[in-house]
This record gives sequence, C-alpha cells and structure tokens, in this order.
Amino acid sequence: MYQISPPVLSNNHFIKLQSIFKAMKKSFFLFFSILLFSCSTEEEAPEVIPEPEPTTFLEKYNNTAWENEDVGRIGFENDTSRFLWNIGLLECNYFSDNISFEEDGNTYSIQIARNIPEEFIYSISLTDGENTASYVRVMTVSNDVLTESIALTINGEIDGDPAEIQYNLLSNTLTSYCN
Repeated sequence: MYQISPPVLSNNHFIKLQSIFKAMKKSFFLFFSILLFSCSTEEEAPEVIPEPEPTTFLEKYNNTAWENEDVGRIGFENDTSRFLWNIGLLECNYFSDNISFEEDGNTYSIQIARNIPEEFIYSISLTDGENTASYVRVMTVSNDVLTESIALTINGEIDGDPAEIQYNLLSNTLTSYCN
C-alpha cells in the first residue's frame, strides 16, 4: 500500500500562506463592512406634515378669549351655532348664525356676513315693525389685539361714526371660562 505523506512546507511557504490568509481576512472584513453600511439605512425622522392654514376667522381663533377692561370678555368658537361668546362673571352667553327671535315686541336676527382668516363680520338687526336698526360688527386681529368696529344704521341710514373697541388676547382659553 502506498502511503501518501503530507507535503512538507518550508518556513517561506508557511509565511506566504499566513500573509495570504491575513490578506483574505482583511478583504473579507472590508467587503463585509462595505456590505453592512450599504445595506443599513439611517433612521430618518418622521416626515412632519404641517397643519393646514385656517380657512376661516372662527377656525383660526377657535377657543380663544379676549378682554377689554371696560367692556368685558368675549370668546370665539369654530361653530356657527355658537360662534361668539360673552363671558360673564357667573354665566356665558353665545350668539348663533342665522337665528331670529322675538323679545319685548321686537324681532332680532343675527347673521354672519364674512368669515375669512383676516376678518370676521356679523350683523345684529332689530325691528319693531316700523323701524329697523342694524349693528354691523367687524373683527380683525393684529399682534394679539382684537379690534371690533361697530357701525349702526337706522332705517338704512348710517348713524354716526363707527365705534372701535380693542380686546387683548387672554392666556386662558374660552373653555376655561365657559363649559
């Protein structure tokens, strides 16, 4: 029987093989590192979707409260069935759009005329059967100050100059005053 003897490696051969294995090992780690980093993805922050711009004054100033020291507090709600609130010490009352009611022989009606982000206009009309009076109220806001201009017409004729009232934005919300 023939016996196969293992090849005899000289020191030079052994050193060459060792250097080849080291080079292969480095190549393997380099390749693996490149593969690892090319396959990994950075954690991306979730896409921030900006809130849409308000399309109406009531939407923009929803649940805000305003104060004038001489007149009192008012607030807005993005709901035409109760859009403007008078905030009293003991109770709150609200105005509704497209409403008419009778009181003391007079008919009152309230109607929103304009509701855009920059301006809110509503009117309160009163008729006693013969005469009609109408208050047109225009609301605008600049630098946390609400300006309300009030014009009075009687039987279609403007009565005097419009009155102007300024309210300051309160840190509390409407719901903190009126539930």
